Amino acid sequence: MAFIEHLTAQGFMDPPLLYESPFTDIDPKGSEGLFELPQVEELISILERIRARATG
Repeated sequence: MAFIEHLTAQGFMDPPLLYESPFTDIDPKGSEGLFELPQVEELISILERIRARATG
């Protein structure tokens, strides 16, 4: 939920935040502990495209 709230409030989310709370609250490895590596890479790619469009 915090992920969506941050994305909504800021318009984008920096990928390093995937390795901070609330993700590390669930798994110490952050998003890499929650998802398979290809999913993390795709998520980062999506976040980068959102940022490019938001700041574009």
